[in-house]
Amino acid sequence: MNLSELRTAFRFRAVDTIKPYLWKDPEVNVYINEAYIEAVDRGLVVYDRTSFTIDVEPGVTDYQLPPAVIRVMGAAVTSRADVDLPEPEPMRLGSRRYDFSSREFKDSAAYRVDEDGMFVLASSPTEAAMIALEVHRYPDPLESDDDEPVIMAIYHHKMLSWALKLAYLKPDADTYDKALSDKNDDEFTRTFGPPKTAQDHRQRRRRQARSYKTPGY
Repeated sequence: MNLSELRTAFRFRAVDTIKPYLWKDPEVNVYINEAYIEAVDRGLVVYDRTSFTIDVEPGVTDYQLPPAVIRVMGAAVTSRADVDLPEPEPMRLGSRRYDFSSREFKDSAAYRVDEDGMFVLASSPTEAAMIALEVHRYPDPLESDDDEPVIMAIYHHKMLSWALKLAYLKPDADTYDKALSDKNDDEFTRTFGPPKTAQDHRQRRRRQARSYKTPGY
């Protein structure tokens, strides 16, 4: 479904099909885009293997990830010293592991992702390189009527529950309905899970330290 079709579906579910509409098109577009972001944030339903790279500079270990990145799921070096590699070299995600032989914690990683969204290499690079990332990310907004969500089609109609939840909170005698807002909120949660807090996002990044990739850069 594209934005125009989502708007039509919204109006059908809201019984708002006769002009003048209770909710104007720009309002509905905002609700749909907020629903789109909320669905992706809760469900992690946009996986991207191609859009994000890091240009590694000699001596620089810390690189800020774009705000669109929710979670890094994998990383691989694709070039060194401006020379493309025949095969990407997978990197291992960072963690501190207890070494029972030495009775101390040791870093065993090629990189880590900090809570502030910083991608940190475990050692200082000695040459330029390119790192390709696999991530869960936020989507670009739906702006034109032909724009389509990049999530699976099965979720297009389901995400409208959040748009309706917001619409029924519009402070107007003809639109405000707390009971219907709550009902749609519950429907959305059943599909996409509970809402994420800032603490949830920090814990997502911490949990990454428990996953491991093949040793690499």
